[in-house]
Amino acid sequence: KINVDASDYKLKKQKRLEREIKNIACEVLKSRVAAKLDPMNSYDRRIVHSIVSTFDNLETESSGEAPNRYVTIKYKEN
Repeated sequence: KINVDASDYKLKKQKRLEREIKNIACEVLKSRVAAKLDPMNSYDRRIVHSIVSTFDNLETESSGEAPNRYVTIKYKEN
């Protein structure tokens, strides 16, 4: 199996996803309104769960069936 990452495409994609998720998480914290993300693959969903777990008062939930499985970021009271 050969894995080609031309011009650091995968790294740039991951960093872009991380920035986007952090921004969405901050919006959910401010508004306390859940955010339903677009469907994504399992690797990207795992990144979302990992990033959101670093925020207090937020939780994630995966829903749907493959290939349309998505993550919802929710505010939770302490």
